[in-house]
Amino acid sequence: MVAPANPDDYYPPEAKRLGVSGSVLVQALIQPDGSARNPRVWYSYPIGAFDAPGRAVALASHYRAKTENGVRVPCSILFKVKFRMKGGGPSVEDANRKAVAEFKAKAMAGDPGAQIAYGVVLSMLTEFNKDNENPDAWFVKAAQAGIPAAQYLVGVRLLHDGWYLRDEAKGRFWLERAANSGSSDAQMVLASYLLRADADAAMRSQGFDWMQRAAGTQNYEAKFLFASLLVSWPDASRRDPGRALELLKDAKISFDYDPAYFEIRAAALAAQGDFKAAKSAQQNAVRRARNLKWETTRQQARLDAYSRGQPGEGELIPF
Repeated sequence: MVAPANPDDYYPPEAKRLGVSGSVLVQALIQPDGSARNPRVWYSYPIGAFDAPGRAVALASHYRAKTENGVRVPCSILFKVKFRMKGGGPSVEDANRKAVAEFKAKAMAGDPGAQIAYGVVLSMLTEFNKDNENPDAWFVKAAQAGIPAAQYLVGVRLLHDGWYLRDEAKGRFWLERAANSGSSDAQMVLASYLLRADADAAMRSQGFDWMQRAAGTQNYEAKFLFASLLVSWPDASRRDPGRALELLKDAKISFDYDPAYFEIRAAALAAQGDFKAAKSAQQNAVRRARNLKWETTRQQARLDAYSRGQPGEGELIPF
């Protein structure tokens, strides 16, 4: 990061009112222009309370692009966004300390649910990890006990390029177990893995199916990502702009800060022949992208196409 955004600027009003602090572990794709795309929350504490603002911080920050042989190339970054109330009362700290102690006691006694919870707080509330325990060990115990959420965490960590335990085969194994057990997070991450640009057509088709399954749950991120597929999938027979717009309505509260949200909406409207509305939505996307210091050649090309009454080309979300 060369210009990190200030989490205080994105603090949820309700969390601030209640004096709640938290942390979010975010993965983002860094583009050659130093901007982020498709930020994804691995997990957070408290669960869900800071996911949307954590993604917003990732998008609003600016990064030093990765270079290979002097050429800027895309890469992935994983980092923690901390939301802390200044002068937060001792009651909050006491409550966290009590929760950590309870999780630890139950985890040590072999409770799989407590093992995953203890691993999360060790990772996110590092001030309570006095003994420098490894959260991964607790996630693995819970995963082996059959907890889908833990299987997801083990799988996503094993698949990440920068993770010291990276093992693609094992990562996919654990994600598939969690996905088949109904974890929408695992379904979404497995889909994203299968949808990557260098995957073959059969793998990408499986990814489409997994994302569709995840989008049928209350997972707003999966709804957002599947909406992008429904308006830009290479096989036109699987496109559905009407459903994409419905999914965007569901995801709006969590994603309308992202220029890609308006790009997807614009593409869906254009597919329905409403180029005037598509142009307006795409103008919003371009304006927001420029505010985030994105290189906007591709977004501008879509805007030009809609202005001519033509659909845009290419997929919208990088996986």
